[in-house]
Amino acid sequence: MTAPAIFDLKTPVTKGTSGIVALDEQIASPDPCIRCGKCVQVCPYGVMPLYVDTYLEQERFSELEEVGLTNCRECGGCAFVCPAHRPLLQTIRLAKAKLGKLAGEVKANG
Repeated sequence: MTAPAIFDLKTPVTKGTSGIVALDEQIASPDPCIRCGKCVQVCPYGVMPLYVDTYLEQERFSELEEVGLTNCRECGGCAFVCPAHRPLLQTIRLAKAKLGKLAGEVKANG
């Protein structure tokens, strides 16, 4: 699983689609992270998703880059294997957006 995860049925399947993983169940509320490290083990890009939520909440943006956030290709493997059902992919996307916005502000301010 190395392509971006898709969460709707409106995304077309094309000739270049190599596979589809369909999940039939969604968890309503996640449990706290238990620091098991399964998300780190499954990541093909060396990202450490278990730290992203904490660093994002504490606005430790330089440390987000240190745990490999910018390397993430949003495959969703981390969220799939998480026994606490954390919304890791959504958190990663939010962190990337905030980093992008911060970079834009820095660039605009010179």
